[in-house]
Amino acid sequence: MAFVNKAYRTHDFNILFGHSYGGMFSVYTLFTNPDLFDAHIAASPSLMYGDEFVVQKVEEILANETKLNNQIYLSIGDEPNYYDSLDKLTALLTKNDSGLTWTLEKYADEDHGSIPFRTIADGLEFVYADWQLPNETAMKGVEAIQEHYQNRLNKYGIVSQITEATLNAIGYQLLQSDNDEKAIEIFKYNVELYPKSANVYDSLGDGYDKIGNLKKAIKNYQKAVSIAELINDANLQAFKDNLERAKATK
Repeated sequence: MAFVNKAYRTHDFNILFGHSYGGMFSVYTLFTNPDLFDAHIAASPSLMYGDEFVVQKVEEILANETKLNNQIYLSIGDEPNYYDSLDKLTALLTKNDSGLTWTLEKYADEDHGSIPFRTIADGLEFVYADWQLPNETAMKGVEAIQEHYQNRLNKYGIVSQITEATLNAIGYQLLQSDNDEKAIEIFKYNVELYPKSANVYDSLGDGYDKIGNLKKAIKNYQKAVSIAELINDANLQAFKDNLERAKATK
């Protein structure tokens, strides 16, 4: 892990994936070294191995009321020999309030050889379930958006910022639903985050234009035009058209 972090561009959020015996190892590592990885994905874990040694180990650890700030995605295909030991594990996870976030996905149409491919994709979607900004959260405005990104940072430890295009789309969605105040709030936030962009000022101008504040609309349209001229923005003419329209209306 130290070599990978040194040689490649990585973030400090580590996931351990394993299949079959590797899946068993992923489960074992979660409970014996819970701080080593942030999330685990186990495809068809061979928990029957060694008279269910890993299942017994999990039971022993959970009996001590161990708290786990972690996630695990478990999967199983059409593999009857694996069911009993996996059922015992999930029964332990259900019974004990360890704080672990987990799920078991059963793929009746997959076998032991095919299951890893679907498990990796679905497992990553499970692990990153809180990454995407839900539309209902976005519609609540700037504070809700900021809270989402702070929670995302707390969970994944990855610093990221909402994109200009995403904020712009949220602002116009609010504007079209006549939630003008929140739309302007979003456009202002976009200006705060991306002050060198011409488009953010043009959008803010649209917000003020919608509520009839032509003075502020013209001010922001002028700012959009001035920045666009400096950077040879492809939308310069559209910004000029908005400015002239607002002036004519005034």
